Amino acid sequence: MKSIKLLALTLIAIVILTGCGRGKMAARTATKATVLAIIEKMPAKNSQQRDELAAELVKLNPEGTLLLAKMLLPPTDPNDTAARYGLSALTHYTSRHGAEAECAVYAAALIDALKTVRDKQNKAFLIEQLQLAGNAEAVEPLSAYLSDEFLCDYAARALLTIRTESVESAFLKAMDSSNTAARPILIKGLGELYSKAAAAKIAMYAASSDDYTRETALYALANIGDPSSDPILENACSIGNNFEQIKHQSQYLLYARRLGETGNTDLAVNICTRVSQNANFPPNIRTAAKITLCSVTERLQAAAQPLAGFTSLFNGKDLTGWKQHEGLPGEKEPTGKWTVEDGVIVGVQAPAGAGGFLTTTETFRDFELLLETKIDWPFDTGVFLRVGPDGKSHQVTLDYRDDGEIGGIYCPWTHGFVQHCPDGIKYFKKDQWNKLRITCEGQPAHIRVWLNGTQITDFQHTEETTAGIPEEGTLCLQIHPGGQGYDKSQVRFRNIFIRPLDPAPEINVLTEQEKANGFVTLFNGTNLTGWVGSTESYGVQDGILFCRKGTGRNIYTEKEYDNFVLRFEFKLEPGTNNGLGIRTPFQGDAAYVGMELQILDNTAEKYSNLHAYQYHGSIYGVVPAKRGYLKPVGEWNYEEVIADGTHITVNLNGTAIVDADIKEASKDGTMDGKKHPGLLNEAGHIGFLGHGDYVEFRNLRIKEL
Repeated sequence: MKSIKLLALTLIAIVILTGCGRGKMAARTATKATVLAIIEKMPAKNSQQRDELAAELVKLNPEGTLLLAKMLLPPTDPNDTAARYGLSALTHYTSRHGAEAECAVYAAALIDALKTVRDKQNKAFLIEQLQLAGNAEAVEPLSAYLSDEFLCDYAARALLTIRTESVESAFLKAMDSSNTAARPILIKGLGELYSKAAAAKIAMYAASSDDYTRETALYALANIGDPSSDPILENACSIGNNFEQIKHQSQYLLYARRLGETGNTDLAVNICTRVSQNANFPPNIRTAAKITLCSVTERLQAAAQPLAGFTSLFNGKDLTGWKQHEGLPGEKEPTGKWTVEDGVIVGVQAPAGAGGFLTTTETFRDFELLLETKIDWPFDTGVFLRVGPDGKSHQVTLDYRDDGEIGGIYCPWTHGFVQHCPDGIKYFKKDQWNKLRITCEGQPAHIRVWLNGTQITDFQHTEETTAGIPEEGTLCLQIHPGGQGYDKSQVRFRNIFIRPLDPAPEINVLTEQEKANGFVTLFNGTNLTGWVGSTESYGVQDGILFCRKGTGRNIYTEKEYDNFVLRFEFKLEPGTNNGLGIRTPFQGDAAYVGMELQILDNTAEKYSNLHAYQYHGSIYGVVPAKRGYLKPVGEWNYEEVIADGTHITVNLNGTAIVDADIKEASKDGTMDGKKHPGLLNEAGHIGFLGHGDYVEFRNLRIKEL
């Protein structure tokens, strides 16, 4: 009886498994038939049909992609043309904005297909698709091909396009076991990644007997801009024939530019000065060195320049506008020594070890103060705010000693410390210049302090803690009396700027001047009247238009605009990504069917390796914007966009970060290598393009030209 039951169960299992197998086989057969029917229509007649066919293929993924990959034949066989068109269409279609989920499935299928395809040229074709569709998940499988003599170049180009943080590590690891053919490719890639960690590895090949390896190494070292490469690149300037020497000299100036861009300005200036004054260099190189020197100097000056509305409190030459005190009013101690050296205010203690003060002759009430300081250890100094005639004031401590505090709020004439900041010293850079930003508003005073971009203090006084301190007073720099050895230490200050803070303006209301100039409001501050699209993805509160977190959709003006001046303010959160669409239709990706200007937190670590045309203000894929002009995250930025024919200007906080003719910029192809059919639209809607992040907007107004 048991044997009969066992046989019956076995037969049932066979029937079930056979049915399942037939079901799966039937599904695969149906999928293959559908794929064949779609690719028979390829190549498509136009881009619209191509995208329609690709949309049908997407529904079949990942199986559809794997089937197409299996259909690939050696390139000498023309019978797989349709399969290649199908994969290319999928790559283009899934790489569009807003299709991240589809693209991830497609990329995963390409990775699986790479494991099964044997022909290396077909592998190369699949890697080329991953170059556009790949994401972080593709880095590890692509890295395996960096040691392959034939596929290394394809894999390297794909990885450099994906450009996640792990790509640099993959190149560095591959360098340790690279073969002769792959090595120059890896060296070049590390140079494009600006990999300072690779400088020592690459330096080993700067004197290689292989010409291509040596030249690639020299270029990579120049592009990386690590200070350790200076003797190698300087020596190369006199090696080779005249053509090679000029090339190496040009690379040396590229190296100087990279040094200046990464903060090694002293060495950059030194190189440019030496080259420009050296008669052994040809005239054109000496001239180029002078131009590079100007570029580095302008960068230094730009870094020192404040945002619009600030004025300088220190002229860099003398102490005009400042007064030295033998202590603050009521103090008996002798003054310390204050001098100006090389554009820097320098303070040291008097020989007796006593302190002193340097005070502005002008008084201030509500303000934003910017300055840089460099403090020897040990030293106790500070910045005093609203100093009154009797010396009562607020002090922001700069106590660079054991158990000292950077950023604490001290009121020595009233309550001592009213706000401790024990962690501030963690953000202070030893033996380097540190940037301070201080705001003082209201009465009782609200004092905030930022150190090197990080907010370390946010203190709201009460009537009790601010008692006796005036609403308006001078600013003061301090030398605190200290112990033995302090007279050998120094405190330095430079780039001191101040901006008065006025009461917050009424928002979403035109000024009289704007009315006279023909501006009208685009946002009424109450609701989304005049806007259409995914209005559920946006909200209005307290006069602010905001994009809801987690939504990735767009809203557009009902009206179309051609030539205009658009002004608005925006406030970012850490990592915010949004976009401003102009001259765009309602349907399609605004970055391509119209034009997208990036709205992005450039300072976010996750955006550190973007392409230049992806940062804030850039015309996406077409024109890169200058960086360094966004206010700190959490503050309002002011932006003006002028669209006048093909001329596009973007002004951010008073500085032009884009000034370009889009027709000229795209005449030889766009920077991202993609088609932008709507780039030259004469008119279209204005829209905010959500990317799933919270962002706030206000004061939207427009003037039609």
